[in-house]
Amino acid sequence: MKASIHLRILIWIPVLAFMASAQNLDEARQALDPERQKEIWDSEHVTFKIEKRFGKWFLDGLRKQDAGVLAAAFHKEFSGKVIPAETSFEKFIKSNVEEVRRTAGEKPANAEDVAAALLDQLRLLDKIEALNLRVLRIATAGEGQWETRLLLTASGRSAEAKLVALESEHVVNFRTKSNSNFNAGAVISSWKVLSETKRSAPQMLMEEVTEASQLHRLPLADNWKMPKEEISQRYSFQFAVEDFDRDGYLDIAIASVRGPTALLKSLGGQRFAVANKAFGLPMMATKAERALACWLDFDNDGFPDLILGDRIYRNIKGKRFLEITTESGLKFSRAPMGCSIADYDGDGLCDLYVLYQGTTAGEEPLPWVGDDISGAPNVLWKNLGGGRFKNVSVESKASAGKRNSFAATWLYADDDALPDLYVANDFGTNNLLRNKGNGSFEEIAKQNDVADFATSMGVASGDLDNDGSPEIYVANMYSKMGRRIIAQVSEDDYEPGVHKQIKGACAGNRLYKRGPRGGPYTEKSESWGINDIGWAYAPAIADLNNDGLLDLHATTGFLSFDRSKPDG
Repeated sequence: MKASIHLRILIWIPVLAFMASAQNLDEARQALDPERQKEIWDSEHVTFKIEKRFGKWFLDGLRKQDAGVLAAAFHKEFSGKVIPAETSFEKFIKSNVEEVRRTAGEKPANAEDVAAALLDQLRLLDKIEALNLRVLRIATAGEGQWETRLLLTASGRSAEAKLVALESEHVVNFRTKSNSNFNAGAVISSWKVLSETKRSAPQMLMEEVTEASQLHRLPLADNWKMPKEEISQRYSFQFAVEDFDRDGYLDIAIASVRGPTALLKSLGGQRFAVANKAFGLPMMATKAERALACWLDFDNDGFPDLILGDRIYRNIKGKRFLEITTESGLKFSRAPMGCSIADYDGDGLCDLYVLYQGTTAGEEPLPWVGDDISGAPNVLWKNLGGGRFKNVSVESKASAGKRNSFAATWLYADDDALPDLYVANDFGTNNLLRNKGNGSFEEIAKQNDVADFATSMGVASGDLDNDGSPEIYVANMYSKMGRRIIAQVSEDDYEPGVHKQIKGACAGNRLYKRGPRGGPYTEKSESWGINDIGWAYAPAIADLNNDGLLDLHATTGFLSFDRSKPDG
């Protein structure tokens, strides 16, 4: 039942998104022919059997290095192709990570050869910690016959104790009785190895120090400890990092939607302590839904000031905080999703851009995929000096419409030295607001090919290739299941424009690289290997290993209930 529901969601949601004129829900659902829906359901049912049933015993044979188990999976009338041993490798080395890759499986092979090739790759691991099989594509090739593209992944340690991750892609044809459960026996009629990749490193780039830093005892909502029926799908808190007292160590500010706020002072870079009382900050925000956390030096005194919950505080030389909410003029009319800071008008004062998403209770219309009208306008607050701000969203044309904004990043999208703004929106299309230099902005996302698709849940920008121009990295949803389904439909199955949206809605993260002289941008995520993150949120760009090259940290997940089984 669950698989059927998920399938229909994947098929129907993008259809509804582009059929806003369809007043009747049933009319929208008919965009995909029922027979086509059944064909796709059948292929997904087989996919489940391949991954969960065939995959279970086949992977067990790989893990145990049991050639007999693997041989039992191949039909007598079998054909295969493997990558010849003499095929040259492509090698890439960045910092302490080495990647070795080879492609083109063109050497004819029997079942024993294919089994040997699979086992040989796994022998690069002295200890297998994870081993998985996933179906990337599937298509019927006749009664009881299926052509698939499989992804095999494994990770663990080498004999030299190096961290190793293996990845290989294969075209595999299955031939079974139509009602086969794939539990055992000969099911494979052909196997072609397409690529083999090995990544290795002598050690982890980073290690978790949550407990050592005393961050595991914070009074925050924790999915891993709460009963499932009490877990909300809404966001629980926001945080921001700065060295507020200029002692050389970064501190953390946290604002909770349904809980306390916290100023976490770093104690010598070793651990953190809650310091609200010592610095004059309350433990609770005055309005439960105003969980905004932001550092900004609005008075240019060298000490970052703080927005926490629904209040703004002046930093008094790193010794205490003074609330100035009323005199500042700042107001947060609903729950902010976050904010972004820049001096957009070049007056030497940092300004504040606050993001909003969705309607409040009782408001219409409710948000839905593909619309640009169901959200709330964002707000640009101009810094007037003296701790005072003015809402200039209307005159600056910076509100980004009424969309469901998730995140924003300031960047130089052209060469005029004025900060421009990219806004990532859930449901609707994204914005690129060009700073015109006269206090106003113009929307240029579509003409620069960065409007993206309807699942954006984060954005970061930075010059990843050191060519002098920043790239835009957008967090979107990536779904293997969705891509399998989309591979079986075409533009002919939908109204004009729908198929493109469906295809993009599960394409994964996007990386936009600026064209010569300011645009348009080109999309590079797949060629750079950074699109298939999962249910992606909140990417970050930073030089994590001090090699002079910016790195990407791409987070993923929705609701995680078990620390050992992360979602995403």
